[in-house]
Amino acid sequence: MVTSSVRNVEPRSREVFLTVVLPETAFISRFAIEVGGQVFVAYVREKEAAWKEYQHAVTSGRTAGEREGKHRKV
Repeated sequence: MVTSSVRNVEPRSREVFLTVVLPETAFISRFAIEVGGQVFVAYVREKEAAWKEYQHAVTSGRTAGEREGKHRKV
């Protein structure tokens, strides 16, 4: 399991980037964000549709998360 904690001390939403390098045979089975004690579990979308939805949420000042997978050979 990979976890990361980030605290935003600013009064507005900020973007945070997290990079995780996975072996070629690994996969992400769950992605969730916890904000103020509330957990938001991600769901799979086609890449372009997901990016548009993410951008809309960010420009609207809402909490949003987006992940992109890349593998490396081990």
